[in-house]
Amino acid sequence: MKFNEKLDFLMTVTKTSNSALSLYTSVDASYISRLRRGERRLPRNENFSRKMSEYLAGHFASPIQKRTLFETLGYELKAETEQGLSSLIYQWLMTDDSDNPSLSHGYFSDFPEIEFRKKPDTTDSRFSPPNPRDTGTSVYLGNEGKRAAFLCFLSQLIEEKKPQTVLFFSDEDAAWSIEDPKFISQWQEMMLQIIGNGHKIIVIHNLQSPLDELVKVCDCWLPLQLTGSVSAYYCPLARDGIFRRTMYIAPENSVLFSSGVRGNTGPHSNILMNDKEIVSSFEEEFYQFLKMCRHLFWVVRPNSLESLIHMIMEFDKEPADTTVRSGYLTINTMSQALFESIVSNRFDRKDFFLDFFSRWKVSFRKLMRTHVYSEILHLPSVETIKEGKLKIVFSELANGTPLYYTVEECIQHLGNMIHMLKTNDNYHLYLTGESRLNNGFLYFKDNFGALILNASVPPAISLTDEDTTLAVIHTILSAHSNMFSYPEPLRKDAIEKLQKTIDNLRK
Repeated sequence: MKFNEKLDFLMTVTKTSNSALSLYTSVDASYISRLRRGERRLPRNENFSRKMSEYLAGHFASPIQKRTLFETLGYELKAETEQGLSSLIYQWLMTDDSDNPSLSHGYFSDFPEIEFRKKPDTTDSRFSPPNPRDTGTSVYLGNEGKRAAFLCFLSQLIEEKKPQTVLFFSDEDAAWSIEDPKFISQWQEMMLQIIGNGHKIIVIHNLQSPLDELVKVCDCWLPLQLTGSVSAYYCPLARDGIFRRTMYIAPENSVLFSSGVRGNTGPHSNILMNDKEIVSSFEEEFYQFLKMCRHLFWVVRPNSLESLIHMIMEFDKEPADTTVRSGYLTINTMSQALFESIVSNRFDRKDFFLDFFSRWKVSFRKLMRTHVYSEILHLPSVETIKEGKLKIVFSELANGTPLYYTVEECIQHLGNMIHMLKTNDNYHLYLTGESRLNNGFLYFKDNFGALILNASVPPAISLTDEDTTLAVIHTILSAHSNMFSYPEPLRKDAIEKLQKTIDNLRK
């Protein structure tokens, strides 16, 4: 038997549909169909084949099914765990027995319908499946279907070698993309991989969504916005909001499209299409809509270090309560002695950075006299610091490659943060258990604007002063901080954690 005959046999015995197996393995149902017909070769991706075997093994529920399988494989029927059966099926599928006769479909037509014992789950899959380059159309139902279709859409992009500008718009309920933390991590990783491959992204955000949904969507997109490869827009025009739609378009590959009516709780269709003419028509429609939109963030790629520093300092001059969410220990909490020591011994262009720091500190001290300055930081582990893996802010921009704190330098920096907490009531520090912005920071000034800086090479700055977006960012930051007060127990707790880290570093 050939691979396609074996797969067709297994799916027929277990009454497995193309769509059910496609959902579990995160590929198009049409691709499964072509595998069964022998129009596609044996998949090279081991993860995909093992996942197929795992699903099929879980659906040999009745004794007659198992007996038929073991007789076909030439094994003695015995008690098999689901894991063992999965391995057996995998080995059989991967072996080409072309000389053996095919099996008749009619032989299995009397099997009763079998209930699935577990619901297909696409959210845990880390597999980027191969997708056929054809003019096929695949339909996925409901939120689970939309997740599976989205993974297929992204998988095609990951395989695409030629960089392109990918287009995103949706004003449908975003629950499908933000309700499962594992799925969020999965599509974020795939999107970052797509950006890393040279693709650009244009996204039109829907600012008419409920605030809690906007907050979750914005928080998910912040790491992507940090790359500088995302151009974000919004439409200021009023829309009725009754009919809603989604358009995700990769001009060289496919379009993922869906539409629905507000409040509809039933399963809706999500259509993934590869036809070039259809994809082009959606691309044209997207750009027509884009003409009605405005920038949500302005993305700037400074052409020199001087212009980058100038932009940051101009933003910093605005007198307003300020919150920084950072993947670094910030320059604002570094003592002048420590900065001068690091720059003099390890930075290129020493005079430039010493002059910059001097002017920056003057502006920062002026701000701290009249306004609150808050930092939301992930305190690095002692192991990270001792292994020399804690980056020094701006070092990559200054030298082309990142520099890292020594243990003594880090102790000095943390010590100065303790000093600031003890001596300045306007300095608030919130230590979190996660680091979402490893290569930059979010700089927020209340009622003024927000700046997102990618501090790696090449640098990029995203700026916004759009009111709804500022309200959303304010809400995101408020989840990690209290922008209205800083109770003494919280200040004391931050000091104790910093001191504990210092003590452990000295051991």
